[in-house]
Amino acid sequence: AGYSIGAATWHPAKWIWGRLRVALTSPRGQLSSRTNVVQVKDTGEFYEVMTKRGVIRARYVVNAIESHTSTLFKNFHDIIYPMQTQLALGSSDGGTMKPRVAISTPEMFFTRIGKGILLGSDESRVSDDEANKNRPSRFITKYVLSHLPQYFAIRGIRITNEWSGTMGMTPDEYPVIGSMDGKRLYIVAGLAGSGSAVSFLGARHVVRKILGKTDIDYYPEKFFSPMRFIKIRS
Repeated sequence: AGYSIGAATWHPAKWIWGRLRVALTSPRGQLSSRTNVVQVKDTGEFYEVMTKRGVIRARYVVNAIESHTSTLFKNFHDIIYPMQTQLALGSSDGGTMKPRVAISTPEMFFTRIGKGILLGSDESRVSDDEANKNRPSRFITKYVLSHLPQYFAIRGIRITNEWSGTMGMTPDEYPVIGSMDGKRLYIVAGLAGSGSAVSFLGARHVVRKILGKTDIDYYPEKFFSPMRFIKIRS
């Protein structure tokens, strides 16, 4: 999944697919895709995960649904909320832009890949039910396009694709990692755009909690638990 060892540039999707393939080789693992969860119910010894295809009973439940969190857990509406960002791909000679060097500014981000340029911007909150709907703004794409030629002597960019998606944001921009109910319902979310850097260690932290390993605390509760917001409200 890596492009360059020296620059630590990688392909997150390929990385996830690779890890998923390995996980599915275990006889103890099972993957259920295209299965919408509509409710998680605490019944005492077990949780009942209610889906449109039936009920799953589990002693431990880990929620990793990021910007969709408040759709399932309404009390998280202002704790983890969807922030839309967008990306576009354009064919171009690239000018003086160096290939595979990701550049980010407060207003935009872009990189040159092969004979094209990936470019994007924006961070706008959308309603909970709008999470991950593909509705990019042509105005934002044109805004970024207006800046690149003057900095990199680009002769032209022809946009071929546009996408938009949402990330889970929190009020303090720290992730929400830990127990949601003080029992066995866990969460790894609110990664505020830093999912590739945080998600793997966050997941490991939760797994260690489930296994009862307390020698290392990667994400102290007072800083990362969702209770830091819930207590303020009570």
